Amino acid sequence: MANDVQLLTQQELNKLVTDKVGKLLGPQLDGQFTAFTDAAGFNYGITYGANAWYNSTTLKTFDSRFETAGDFPSLLDGRFSDLYLKVLQATIFKFSNADQDLMNKEDAAAEAQIANVISAYTNAGFTIPSPLPDETPSAFLYITASLTKIYGDLENIPDNLNELRNALADYKEAAESSFILHRNASIARKRLSYAIENITKPNSKNGGLQTDAASFYPGYEKLPNTTKVLASLNTPGNAISISIKADTFSQTQSHLVIEKNFSVSVSLSFILSFSIQDHSIQTLDTLVSSESALDIEISYPGVTLVSASPLAQSSDGKVGWFDLSIIQEVAQKSGVDATGYSLQGGEFDPKELFGHSLARIKTFVISNIPTITMKFTKVDVNKVSSVFQEHKSVQFRLFSLFSIGKSTDYSVTSVSSDVSSQSIT
Repeated sequence: MANDVQLLTQQELNKLVTDKVGKLLGPQLDGQFTAFTDAAGFNYGITYGANAWYNSTTLKTFDSRFETAGDFPSLLDGRFSDLYLKVLQATIFKFSNADQDLMNKEDAAAEAQIANVISAYTNAGFTIPSPLPDETPSAFLYITASLTKIYGDLENIPDNLNELRNALADYKEAAESSFILHRNASIARKRLSYAIENITKPNSKNGGLQTDAASFYPGYEKLPNTTKVLASLNTPGNAISISIKADTFSQTQSHLVIEKNFSVSVSLSFILSFSIQDHSIQTLDTLVSSESALDIEISYPGVTLVSASPLAQSSDGKVGWFDLSIIQEVAQKSGVDATGYSLQGGEFDPKELFGHSLARIKTFVISNIPTITMKFTKVDVNKVSSVFQEHKSVQFRLFSLFSIGKSTDYSVTSVSSDVSSQSIT
């Protein structure tokens, strides 16, 4: 029961942040906003150094996978581009049974023309490997795929390869539907192979982002400008805050009210645990009595939108790696008798993959470092002030949801007390 109450409290806090950000940013949001906590924070330094190399830490945040299952959404350690690559590597271009039957019939009737294409291909100085690659199990399929990769399209074969052009033209006349299917399959396979290569080996030519003297990251576009991000983070009006009050303390429990709309009884350790100057963890029961009250305000200043997009694959496939049309087709045609891209093997469950796993954050909403203001009333002021001293580093865990600060990230910036009214802020 206690865990259920705590979960409801956490969900209420998340909902409040979600609602307040929605009201603040309104139409600026390009989708549904969902609040989550990332302990690592957001590194707004997009580039660094004299060479303006890209900050791999920031790129990895943009490239994070996003988990939507469970009680709360969260960032995952795995990279979106890595999972996307595995999906592409498990993708094939296949023909429907009907299209394959049509091709078999037309190719059987055009056997002589296919033999002429193979002969003209080798006469032009090209070689056919042995064994053939798995994705092109016949010499003719290998030839169409190879020519498509070299020239972009079978229609683009240059004039100096006249014998080969004529042989393909004769094949097209004898098996027009099969020619079109072969041609489309070759273009699709070429596009898939370029996308895989551009993720696996990012470089300056295929849109990769240089992160140091010898390393590149898969390309991202529409990256934010650091100067503009900093200006927005330091804009006072871009802010949200949440007010929380705790009172009626017992040795273990307290009555909690969030924004005057949600009230519940929760454990003191759930409300707040803290460590000052890396000393042992303390909880709220060490500071309050049954008459005490605690008002907490969490303020998020400089609420700011930042976003970046995976670099879209160019029309010739040579630049970029993300192609939504490939993914949509894989999602639609996996396990279905249809011509097009589909998953092979059993590594992925299409329903789970496309409904859940293959997800990233489209736009981040970040803020400047939050400020937590706590006002204790009817407490031993000297005791509280001896714990919370200005400029001492502090770690907080609020509501088992917000983990704030490492050993030196956060500190007590100000303390004001009134001994006569037994209050300290």
